[in-house]
Amino acid sequence: VKVLFDKKARFRDFQVGDTVLLWDKRHKPRGSHGKFDSLWLGPFKIRHFAGENSFYLDYMD
Repeated sequence: VKVLFDKKARFRDFQVGDTVLLWDKRHKPRGSHGKFDSLWLGPFKIRHFAGENSFYLDYMD
């Protein structure tokens, strides 16, 4: 299974200043039913790294 995943997976190297979207499965917009609502928040800019796979983000205005 891992070999099949690795064939199609696109690994990305993020840099400080990159524009990203944040996936939040728990996010529920007000007055929504949920099925067709976007669970992506953003856009954000990466401010700095907090670890190997975690970042501090800034809202883009």
